[in-house]
Amino acid sequence: ALAVPAAAQTAQDAREAYNSGDYATALTLAAPLSDGGDPVAQNVMALLYEEGLAGLPLDIARAMELYEASAAAGWWVAQRNLGTILRDGIPGVPADPQRALALMTKAHEQGQAAATLDLAHMYWDGVGTEVDLVEARRLLEIAAAQNDDNALNDLGVLFEDGLGGSADLDRAKALYRQAAELGNPLGGLNVATLMLADEAITPEAQIEAVAWCLWAQARAAGDEFYEESVAEDCAAVVADAEAADLDAAKTLADSFLARF
Repeated sequence: ALAVPAAAQTAQDAREAYNSGDYATALTLAAPLSDGGDPVAQNVMALLYEEGLAGLPLDIARAMELYEASAAAGWWVAQRNLGTILRDGIPGVPADPQRALALMTKAHEQGQAAATLDLAHMYWDGVGTEVDLVEARRLLEIAAAQNDDNALNDLGVLFEDGLGGSADLDRAKALYRQAAELGNPLGGLNVATLMLADEAITPEAQIEAVAWCLWAQARAAGDEFYEESVAEDCAAVVADAEAADLDAAKTLADSFLARF
Protein backbone atom coordinates (compact mmCIF):
# COMPACT_ATOMS: atom_id res chain seq x y z
CA ALA A 1 0.00 0.00 0.00
CA LEU A 2 1.14 3.51 -0.68
CA ALA A 3 2.00 5.71 2.31
CA VAL A 4 -0.41 8.55 2.91
CA PRO A 5 1.34 11.87 2.24
CA ALA A 6 1.72 13.98 5.38
CA ALA A 7 -0.27 16.78 3.79
CA ALA A 8 -3.21 14.43 3.33
CA GLN A 9 -3.24 13.37 6.96
CA THR A 10 -5.77 15.17 9.07
CA ALA A 11 -6.31 16.35 12.60
CA GLN A 12 -8.53 13.31 13.10
CA ASP A 13 -5.48 11.16 12.33
CA ALA A 14 -3.64 13.05 15.06
CA ARG A 15 -6.54 12.49 17.44
CA GLU A 16 -6.61 8.77 16.67
CA ALA A 17 -2.84 8.55 17.21
CA TYR A 18 -3.22 10.25 20.59
CA ASN A 19 -6.08 7.97 21.62
CA SER A 20 -4.05 4.90 20.67
CA GLY A 21 -1.08 6.07 22.76
CA ASP A 22 1.14 6.98 19.79
CA TYR A 23 1.99 10.42 21.16
CA ALA A 24 4.99 11.03 18.89
CA THR A 25 2.83 10.61 15.79
CA ALA A 26 0.10 12.70 17.37
CA LEU A 27 2.60 15.52 17.89
CA THR A 28 4.02 15.24 14.38
CA LEU A 29 0.57 15.42 12.80
CA ALA A 30 -1.07 17.90 15.14
CA ALA A 31 1.62 20.55 15.57
CA PRO A 32 1.49 22.14 12.08
CA LEU A 33 -2.30 21.84 11.89
CA SER A 34 -2.67 23.40 15.31
CA ASP A 35 -0.44 26.31 14.29
CA GLY A 36 -2.78 26.75 11.32
CA GLY A 37 -5.79 27.05 13.63
CA ASP A 38 -7.36 23.60 13.33
CA PRO A 39 -9.44 23.15 16.52
CA VAL A 40 -9.18 19.35 16.61
CA ALA A 41 -5.39 19.56 16.36
CA GLN A 42 -5.32 22.33 18.97
CA ASN A 43 -7.10 20.03 21.41
CA VAL A 44 -4.57 17.25 20.72
CA MET A 45 -1.70 19.65 21.37
CA ALA A 46 -3.39 20.84 24.55
CA LEU A 47 -3.58 17.26 25.80
CA LEU A 48 0.11 16.70 25.02
CA TYR A 49 1.13 19.89 26.86
CA GLU A 50 -1.19 19.17 29.79
CA GLU A 51 0.43 15.77 30.33
CA GLY A 52 3.97 16.58 29.14
CA LEU A 53 3.94 13.88 26.47
CA ALA A 54 5.96 13.23 23.28
CA GLY A 55 8.94 15.16 24.64
CA LEU A 56 6.97 18.36 25.22
CA PRO A 57 7.32 20.11 28.56
CA LEU A 58 4.40 19.93 30.93
CA ASP A 59 2.95 23.38 30.29
CA ILE A 60 -0.50 23.98 31.77
CA ALA A 61 -0.61 27.60 30.63
CA ARG A 62 0.02 26.62 27.01
CA ALA A 63 -2.47 23.76 27.29
CA MET A 64 -5.13 26.16 28.54
CA GLU A 65 -4.47 28.57 25.67
CA LEU A 66 -4.97 25.75 23.18
CA TYR A 67 -8.08 24.40 24.90
CA GLU A 68 -9.55 27.90 24.91
CA ALA A 69 -8.85 28.37 21.20
CA SER A 70 -10.27 24.98 20.27
CA ALA A 71 -13.35 25.41 22.48
CA ALA A 72 -14.00 28.88 21.09
CA ALA A 73 -13.96 27.38 17.60
CA GLY A 74 -16.72 25.00 18.70
CA TRP A 75 -14.88 21.68 19.07
CA TRP A 76 -16.96 19.78 21.63
CA VAL A 77 -14.06 17.65 22.91
CA ALA A 78 -12.14 20.78 23.89
CA GLN A 79 -15.26 22.27 25.45
CA ARG A 80 -15.63 19.13 27.54
CA ASN A 81 -11.92 18.95 28.43
CA LEU A 82 -11.82 22.61 29.41
CA GLY A 83 -15.08 22.20 31.30
CA THR A 84 -13.66 19.26 33.24
CA ILE A 85 -10.57 21.25 34.24
CA LEU A 86 -12.63 24.24 35.33
CA ARG A 87 -15.16 22.04 37.13
CA ASP A 88 -12.53 20.41 39.32
CA GLY A 89 -9.60 22.83 39.22
CA ILE A 90 -6.01 21.67 38.79
CA PRO A 91 -2.69 23.07 40.06
CA GLY A 92 -2.31 26.46 38.44
CA VAL A 93 -5.93 26.65 37.27
CA PRO A 94 -8.59 27.42 39.89
CA ALA A 95 -12.02 25.87 39.61
CA ASP A 96 -14.69 27.94 37.89
CA PRO A 97 -17.86 25.82 38.18
CA GLN A 98 -20.17 28.31 36.48
CA ARG A 99 -17.97 28.53 33.40
CA ALA A 100 -17.53 24.77 33.46
CA LEU A 101 -21.31 24.38 33.38
CA ALA A 102 -21.55 26.73 30.38
CA LEU A 103 -18.86 24.79 28.50
CA MET A 104 -20.43 21.41 29.26
CA THR A 105 -23.75 22.78 28.09
CA LYS A 106 -22.22 23.80 24.76
CA ALA A 107 -20.67 20.35 24.32
CA HIS A 108 -23.96 18.67 25.25
CA GLU A 109 -25.84 20.80 22.73
CA GLN A 110 -23.76 19.18 19.98
CA GLY A 111 -25.38 15.85 20.81
CA GLN A 112 -22.42 14.21 22.52
CA ALA A 113 -23.47 11.63 25.13
CA ALA A 114 -20.23 11.89 27.12
CA ALA A 115 -20.73 15.62 27.61
CA THR A 116 -24.42 15.13 28.37
CA LEU A 117 -23.51 12.62 31.07
CA ASP A 118 -21.01 15.05 32.61
CA LEU A 119 -23.56 17.84 32.53
CA ALA A 120 -26.18 15.61 34.16
CA HIS A 121 -23.83 14.95 37.05
CA MET A 122 -23.18 18.65 37.50
CA TYR A 123 -26.92 19.14 38.02
CA TRP A 124 -27.08 16.00 40.17
CA ASP A 125 -24.26 17.21 42.44
CA GLY A 126 -25.01 20.94 42.28
CA VAL A 127 -21.73 21.97 40.64
CA GLY A 128 -21.96 25.41 39.08
CA THR A 129 -25.69 25.39 39.72
CA GLU A 130 -28.25 24.39 42.30
CA VAL A 131 -28.94 20.68 42.68
CA ASP A 132 -31.60 19.88 40.10
CA LEU A 133 -32.42 16.19 39.94
CA VAL A 134 -35.25 16.74 37.47
CA GLU A 135 -32.77 18.24 35.00
CA ALA A 136 -30.24 15.52 35.79
CA ARG A 137 -32.85 12.88 34.95
CA ARG A 138 -33.82 14.67 31.73
CA LEU A 139 -30.20 14.81 30.60
CA LEU A 140 -29.53 11.20 31.51
CA GLU A 141 -32.55 10.17 29.44
CA ILE A 142 -30.90 11.88 26.46
CA ALA A 143 -27.54 10.20 26.99
CA ALA A 144 -29.16 6.84 27.72
CA ALA A 145 -31.05 7.07 24.42
CA GLN A 146 -27.61 7.15 22.76
CA ASN A 147 -26.73 3.86 24.49
CA ASP A 148 -24.18 5.39 26.86
CA ASP A 149 -23.71 2.58 29.40
CA ASN A 150 -22.85 4.90 32.31
CA ALA A 151 -25.90 7.05 31.61
CA LEU A 152 -28.11 3.96 31.52
CA ASN A 153 -26.78 2.79 34.88
CA ASP A 154 -27.04 6.22 36.49
CA LEU A 155 -30.55 6.75 35.17
CA GLY A 156 -31.42 3.41 36.72
CA VAL A 157 -30.28 4.76 40.10
CA LEU A 158 -32.62 7.74 39.75
CA PHE A 159 -35.56 5.49 38.88
CA GLU A 160 -34.74 3.03 41.66
CA ASP A 161 -34.50 5.75 44.31
CA GLY A 162 -37.24 8.01 42.94
CA LEU A 163 -34.89 10.95 42.42
CA GLY A 164 -35.91 13.69 39.98
CA GLY A 165 -39.28 11.99 39.46
CA SER A 166 -41.26 8.98 40.50
CA ALA A 167 -39.67 5.65 41.36
CA ASP A 168 -40.07 2.82 38.87
CA LEU A 169 -38.28 -0.38 39.86
CA ASP A 170 -39.13 -2.17 36.62
CA ARG A 171 -37.63 0.66 34.56
CA ALA A 172 -34.60 0.74 36.85
CA LYS A 173 -34.06 -2.99 36.40
CA ALA A 174 -34.38 -2.69 32.62
CA LEU A 175 -31.89 0.19 32.55
CA TYR A 176 -29.37 -1.68 34.69
CA ARG A 177 -29.71 -4.72 32.48
CA GLN A 178 -29.20 -2.63 29.34
CA ALA A 179 -26.09 -1.03 30.88
CA ALA A 180 -24.75 -4.48 31.74
CA GLU A 181 -25.41 -5.77 28.25
CA LEU A 182 -23.22 -2.91 27.00
CA GLY A 183 -20.44 -4.13 29.31
CA ASN A 184 -20.96 -1.94 32.40
CA PRO A 185 -20.06 -3.90 35.58
CA LEU A 186 -22.06 -1.60 37.84
CA GLY A 187 -25.11 -2.34 35.73
CA GLY A 188 -24.59 -6.04 36.42
CA LEU A 189 -24.17 -5.48 40.16
CA ASN A 190 -27.20 -3.20 40.30
CA VAL A 191 -29.54 -5.48 38.38
CA ALA A 192 -28.48 -8.36 40.63
CA THR A 193 -29.04 -6.33 43.80
CA LEU A 194 -32.44 -5.12 42.65
CA MET A 195 -33.54 -8.62 41.64
CA LEU A 196 -32.47 -10.05 45.01
CA ALA A 197 -34.36 -7.32 46.88
CA ASP A 198 -37.63 -8.73 45.52
CA GLU A 199 -39.20 -10.83 48.29
CA ALA A 200 -41.10 -12.81 45.66
CA ILE A 201 -37.99 -13.70 43.66
CA THR A 202 -38.21 -17.04 41.88
CA PRO A 203 -35.41 -19.63 42.05
CA GLU A 204 -34.63 -18.98 38.38
CA ALA A 205 -34.37 -15.24 38.96
CA GLN A 206 -32.13 -15.84 41.97
CA ILE A 207 -29.75 -17.84 39.79
CA GLU A 208 -29.81 -15.08 37.18
CA ALA A 209 -29.01 -12.46 39.84
CA VAL A 210 -25.99 -14.44 41.05
CA ALA A 211 -24.93 -14.89 37.41
CA TRP A 212 -25.01 -11.13 36.87
CA CYS A 213 -22.76 -10.69 39.90
CA LEU A 214 -20.30 -13.28 38.64
CA TRP A 215 -20.35 -11.55 35.26
CA ALA A 216 -19.80 -8.16 36.92
CA GLN A 217 -16.84 -9.48 38.92
CA ALA A 218 -15.23 -10.82 35.75
CA ARG A 219 -15.83 -7.63 33.78
CA ALA A 220 -14.56 -5.42 36.63
CA ALA A 221 -11.37 -7.42 37.25
CA GLY A 222 -8.32 -5.26 36.71
CA ASP A 223 -10.38 -2.10 36.17
CA GLU A 224 -9.44 0.36 38.92
CA PHE A 225 -12.64 2.35 38.39
CA TYR A 226 -15.00 -0.59 38.81
CA GLU A 227 -13.19 -3.38 40.63
CA GLU A 228 -13.37 -2.08 44.20
CA SER A 229 -17.00 -0.99 43.97
CA VAL A 230 -18.14 -4.28 42.44
CA ALA A 231 -15.95 -6.90 44.10
CA GLU A 232 -17.11 -6.62 47.71
CA ASP A 233 -20.84 -6.40 47.05
CA CYS A 234 -20.81 -9.21 44.51
CA ALA A 235 -18.64 -11.39 46.73
CA ALA A 236 -21.36 -11.24 49.38
CA VAL A 237 -24.03 -12.22 46.85
CA VAL A 238 -21.97 -15.14 45.57
CA ALA A 239 -21.12 -16.30 49.12
CA ASP A 240 -24.83 -16.46 50.01
CA ALA A 241 -25.68 -18.66 47.02
CA GLU A 242 -26.22 -22.37 47.60
CA ALA A 243 -23.85 -24.74 45.82
CA ALA A 244 -26.34 -25.97 43.21
CA ASP A 245 -27.50 -22.44 42.46
CA LEU A 246 -23.90 -21.28 42.21
CA ASP A 247 -23.07 -23.98 39.66
CA ALA A 248 -26.08 -22.98 37.55
CA ALA A 249 -25.19 -19.30 37.94
CA LYS A 250 -21.62 -19.91 36.78
CA THR A 251 -22.91 -21.58 33.63
CA LEU A 252 -25.25 -18.66 32.96
CA ALA A 253 -22.51 -16.13 33.74
CA ASP A 254 -20.27 -17.81 31.16
CA SER A 255 -23.00 -17.33 28.57
CA PHE A 256 -23.27 -13.65 29.57
CA LEU A 257 -19.50 -13.26 29.20
CA ALA A 258 -19.67 -14.74 25.71
CA ARG A 259 -22.38 -12.25 24.73
CA PHE A 260 -21.60 -9.06 26.62
